[in-house]
Amino acid sequence: MVREKSKVEEAQREMRRQDKVEGRNFEPLFFRSTDAEHPVLEQLASATGWNLQKEKTKGVWVFDNGKVEGMGKPFQGDLTPLG
Repeated sequence: MVREKSKVEEAQREMRRQDKVEGRNFEPLFFRSTDAEHPVLEQLASATGWNLQKEKTKGVWVFDNGKVEGMGKPFQGDLTPLG
């Protein structure tokens, strides 16, 4: 299962690289980045000694219910990471 997950993740990375080459800006469908404080994340991170590195993650990503409303499946049409 881990091997298959890695295949999908690498295919997604390749899709982002191709987007960049073709001048397209990838817009996440269900999440948005925020610089706002996120108490649950901060609490979990402090318990593990992990520190959020916003410059690497582009902030905290949160699910955006507004983006989902009115969307139909399949969410990206025929576009899939593995073709």
